[in-house]
Amino acid sequence: MGDNDTAIAYCQKVLEIQPDNIHALGNLTRYHILNGDMEEAESTCERLINSQAKGWDVWTKKVEALSYFGDDEGILQVFEQAKASGELQGTSFTGLFSHLVAVALTHQGRIDEARKLWLQTPENTEGSKLAQANLEDLKKPIGERHAPWAFPLGCWLTQKTIEELSVLADSHSKKKGQQLLAKSTENYFDSHPQINTLIPILLERGDPQGREFAFRFATLAKTPEMLVALRDFAISQHGPDAMRYEAAITVSEAKLLPQEGVKMWFQGEFQEVNLISYELHDEPTVANHSRKVKSLGAKAISLMKKGGVEKAVDAEKILQKALEIEPDSPDLLNNLAGTYQMQGRTEEAYNLLSELSSNYPDYLFPRISLARLKIKKGEIAEAEALLKPLISRQRFQFSEFSNFCNAQIELSMAKKEKDSARKWLQMWENLDPENPDLLPWKLKLDGDNLLKKLSMFSDW
Repeated sequence: MGDNDTAIAYCQKVLEIQPDNIHALGNLTRYHILNGDMEEAESTCERLINSQAKGWDVWTKKVEALSYFGDDEGILQVFEQAKASGELQGTSFTGLFSHLVAVALTHQGRIDEARKLWLQTPENTEGSKLAQANLEDLKKPIGERHAPWAFPLGCWLTQKTIEELSVLADSHSKKKGQQLLAKSTENYFDSHPQINTLIPILLERGDPQGREFAFRFATLAKTPEMLVALRDFAISQHGPDAMRYEAAITVSEAKLLPQEGVKMWFQGEFQEVNLISYELHDEPTVANHSRKVKSLGAKAISLMKKGGVEKAVDAEKILQKALEIEPDSPDLLNNLAGTYQMQGRTEEAYNLLSELSSNYPDYLFPRISLARLKIKKGEIAEAEALLKPLISRQRFQFSEFSNFCNAQIELSMAKKEKDSARKWLQMWENLDPENPDLLPWKLKLDGDNLLKKLSMFSDW
């Protein structure tokens, strides 16, 4: 903090000569924040807002200081004062004034006014770059947005702090592993207490880089202060859904949130979600096949994807050839059961899946497929009994997890528990957002609302 302390001392000397100096008060507010001294920062900011001194870009310095505290009402009051004074035209030198007011307007739900101000920000200014970045971010789906944000990361943390933490992460992640990295991060936070103050602020209103930076280091440190910050972030409306969900999982594992029925902001509205932590991987679920069997299996799957009874019959013949070479391959037998289903030979599929589930308990596809067949047959209790043990499983292959979530949603729908189906869909999307199987369920479960949301935000 040496350079920062020198800057604070310089501002204080200026204020001894000119107690109302707008720029010294504005800079001093930020330097106190960089030191994590929010009490001094608030006191200095109050002096700045009350100052009647004249100076270059006075209104910008006032809204800039208020933006560090997220004081949207105060910013909009200054905006009105600037308009009433007739000096609004003189606030365009850096473009920051209109940008910061637009951020406050967005927080207040006044989106159209904010967009107009951002678009009016003078080109090639500091404010115009921030305005454009916010406008671009707001074009994303509502659950993926960071906007609005007032400042980049460099306004909240000194370059020295950013570099020290980055070096710490790089050195330990390569050499010493996660546990030592976590301990080193915790030690750094202990010796730099201002970080404990700034990370919750960055989680609430940082830019994408700032929020990601704060999130990763808070998750690493997991000190009591950081876990509280992550909990507050998880149940807030700030930042992307997936990041808040990951924060909620971390906090739930530390017993600061329950695992079930947590009210969280997803897709632009509050929903109850279950905080179950799963690790997804793309490792093979069965032993490697010979080149010949791999080729036959790929041909069969290609035919099955095309659909139809005729393709299913052809796929069955190919799988039977593969099984002559490798008769005990559970994946080949599972796909064979799939061809039976496609041909309407449900009882044969049912019997084969039952046999596979018993013989290969760690190979999940037959068990899940059997549960889905039972759901279709109305055997709900039996289907639930098959799926329930898998809920506590920690690792899934991506395709396994997709099938599992499909089965859980189908089970919920069969039990007429639409809210439960939505929770499973939300968790699935958080962990595997690019999965193409999500969209049909989104349309089925919340089609009208989804279309409304798409039309609402199409103008961005």
